[in-house]
This record gives sequence, structure tokens and C-alpha cells, in this order.
Amino acid sequence: MTPPIPAHSRWPGQPLPLTPIRVGIFIDGMTFKIISDYYRFEHSRHARPGFEGIDLLAQSLVGSHLKRPAKVSQKHLFMGVRPGPAAGLSPGFEQSMRRNSVTPHYLPMVGAGEKGVDTALTLEMYRLAITKQVDAAVLVATDGDFAPLALEVRALGVPVYLLGFHLPNASRQPVYLATALRQSVSHTLSVSAFIDSPAASGHPMIDRLFYRPASSFAGVRAAAPTPAPSAHPGHSPYSASPLAQIAAPRPLAPPPADALLRAG
Repeated sequence: MTPPIPAHSRWPGQPLPLTPIRVGIFIDGMTFKIISDYYRFEHSRHARPGFEGIDLLAQSLVGSHLKRPAKVSQKHLFMGVRPGPAAGLSPGFEQSMRRNSVTPHYLPMVGAGEKGVDTALTLEMYRLAITKQVDAAVLVATDGDFAPLALEVRALGVPVYLLGFHLPNASRQPVYLATALRQSVSHTLSVSAFIDSPAASGHPMIDRLFYRPASSFAGVRAAAPTPAPSAHPGHSPYSASPLAQIAAPRPLAPPPADALLRAG
């Protein structure tokens, strides 16, 4: 926690600065991969959402809702991998995770599907909430199975936010945002609606959300997960207008009203 500023270092009557809210981000890796592939290969942007952009959206969503500065303190990505020579993701993606302080949680795939990924995400998010290591949790997921988790974490006094994607028209693999999940969280930002809205054209927040990678997300290699440090330097100040400001040198216009959905 940030130590208090000594009284002799402040002007008389100057209020104490607000301690930033510690935000933890929890990413369903397979869902994130499907979303990433959609924007890279099917969407007109032909670019992938990046971890830095996810940070900015999360900090702005939490900060605008709680009226406090928000700072991502840790990020966790959970994903099933196959044993053997194709265990890990592409070197470029793993480098991106390390560069952006993402802690990977790889679990073995069984047959055609993942095994234990939802459980691992649930346990880690609940553990960090109940031990008060995060003040707010942000989910990047679509599955309604996470709805009970969101409700339990909120019962601990930790608000839960959702960066939601709803892509029913994706030709490779449609993505459906579960109503139960949206209704169980404190707030939902419909990121896909924001991206496709007229207000997104030239919007700095969207420009910083996407990047064009040199290597493919889908490539694989044998690798053991490398833990990344939990602290993240990004910091977004609170703005009275929802998502009106991020860690950028100039203020940003808010997303369209229908992109920010209140639930719970």
C-alpha cells in the first residue's frame, strides 16, 4: 500500500491523495485466444487485442465506477495446453505475457477439451479476494459458469467487473456472452459493442487496445510457464465521465452509452 504523505509535505488544506485501487485481471485464455483470432483474421481491424489495452480498459472501468484512481496490480491468464512437444504458446505470445507482467497458469488438456481451467481461475480469484490482495477483480471471460464466482467474490466486499465480448457472427467460432455472467457482476463493459460503434473510429483507447503482432498467437512450442512479477506500472486516473480518461497525455471521449452496461 502507498504510505501516507507526511503533513509537512502538503499545503495547508490540501486533501490527501487517494490510494489507487488494486485491480486484478483474470483471463480465460482459450476465450481470449478465440477473440484475438477473430479480430486478427475476420474483423476489419486485422489486429489483436493486447494486454496493455486490456489494462487501460480495466483501469478506466473500475476507476470511473468507484470514483478512485485504479491501477492493475496483477494479471493472470488460465489456459489448457497439450503435453509433449507442443505444450506452450508461441514465443511471441509468451514474451508479450512476460513484458506485460501476466502470470500464466497452464493446465493439461484432456482429449479435445480443457480440464480444470475454470476451477483454477475460480480458486485464484477467490484466494486473492479473500486475502485482500486485490481491491477489485476484472474478468475477461464469457462463460456463465463464472457467475457464482462473481457473486461470491462480491459477497466478500470486492467488486467484480467484466470486459465482455459478444461475437455471434464470427464465422470461425462464435462467442456468446452469457447473460448469467453479465447479471452477476458489478459492471460490464461491452468491449465488442464499443469497438464496432461509430465513436470507436479514431478513439485513442481503441487504438491502444489493438496491435499487429509479428508472430501468430496460434503457434506453439514446448515451454514451461515462466512466472511474471505481479506489479504493473500502468495507472489510470479517475474521471467523472465513464472511461473518459486513461493513462494517456490527453483526455479521451467516453464510449457510447450502450457499451457500458450496469448489472447486479
